[in-house]
Amino acid sequence: DQLKKEYADEPDVHIAGGNLYQLLGRNSDAQREYITAVQLGSASFEAWQNLLAIESEMGQIDSLIFHSEQGLEIFPNQAIMYYFNGYGHLRRNHHKAAATALEQAKRLSPNNPALVNEINGLLGSAYNGMKDYVRSDKAYDEALLFNEPPQIV
Repeated sequence: DQLKKEYADEPDVHIAGGNLYQLLGRNSDAQREYITAVQLGSASFEAWQNLLAIESEMGQIDSLIFHSEQGLEIFPNQAIMYYFNGYGHLRRNHHKAAATALEQAKRLSPNNPALVNEINGLLGSAYNGMKDYVRSDKAYDEALLFNEPPQIV
């Protein structure tokens, strides 16, 4: 609190506060600190990612969409930004916007099979909502393949 009084305009002080509140399980306070940090111009990817994770966890979907779209302007090559954006749009039944964001997240995640698997499951739902059943089935099948145990020969 003393640092915030002396350095109220320093994004890093608010990031540190957000991290501390997050560790203490005080997500509303952490969210407030991360929002302040990003409004002050923080380009800390971790702060943006933590903000989006908290908003997702708290079910604040409109804020999640809003902040992920802002984050994409700063981090256009980060898959997790597209993932959260797609997830938010899917929760609001914006299926086309969700599919577009999730496809980009998938393209940016070739070395993260667990994330790609999660994305495939969400893509299945997005395409199903668009009544594009061929793409929906393909995405669901890819998600299921990830979870299959290896075949013993």
